[in-house]
Amino acid sequence: MGRESVSAAAERLSRKRARAMPILAIIFITQQASFFLGTGLGTGDQPIHNVQVISWLALTTVMLLMLTTGGGWIYSRQVRELANDESTRAHRDAALRLGFIASMIACILIYVVSLRETVLGRDAVHLVMSVGIATALLRFAFLERRALKDG
Repeated sequence: MGRESVSAAAERLSRKRARAMPILAIIFITQQASFFLGTGLGTGDQPIHNVQVISWLALTTVMLLMLTTGGGWIYSRQVRELANDESTRAHRDAALRLGFIASMIACILIYVVSLRETVLGRDAVHLVMSVGIATALLRFAFLERRALKDG
């Protein structure tokens, strides 16, 4: 692959990622809303609850990998390195920082709620992870889309 085609592929990956991240964030948030608003939250009492938990774990893992690596795993290492340039790494760092802060706020809220209500550990972990990842996904998507508009 010539240098020019590697650059073109990296640009294509960056644009695809900027378009896909908001959609992935919406899918992730929608799945979390349906899980939290459903009955039998995390109980494992029925097989469907196990399917919900497994699908959440799978989607959460993929979203976390997308956030931390930038995705584009079908592209060569050269293309991924070019697509994950300095500004993309800065956007990722800012998104992960905000996701961490949102997770800590969720922890504080869960702690306060647990003073009055019983909060299961699984539910607390699920909520904290979902809030952190969703916040980071949305922030990263916003920053990447803004950079592409400005660039």
